[in-house]
Amino acid sequence: MLLISLVLLAGLTLWMRNGYGLMAVLVACLVVLAVSWLATSLVQAVFAYAATWFLLLGAVRPVVELQGTRRRGRGVTDADQLARLTSVPGVVWVGVFGVVALAALALGGSWLLR
Repeated sequence: MLLISLVLLAGLTLWMRNGYGLMAVLVACLVVLAVSWLATSLVQAVFAYAATWFLLLGAVRPVVELQGTRRRGRGVTDADQLARLTSVPGVVWVGVFGVVALAALALGGSWLLR
């Protein structure tokens, strides 16, 4: 998991559009690299579990923010673009995003807690 994360983070550097984002990704790469090379197996496992929980829990918050952005009418969101393309209301798309995020949290959490 740590090596796959490292590869994905390295690939993400190609998509960075600002210096702050590039710096954050490079620091994350260095942290993952240091943990995977220097840490014991127990520390690597704890780090991998913590990173997985962070990603699972962190996926729910943007869905709530997305609906808040839509409600305030600020900018065009992914849900708005999908609504224009499909004739399905944007709030339904936000609901789909929320269901997927919560399902991933439930499934991933159940796997991690076994």
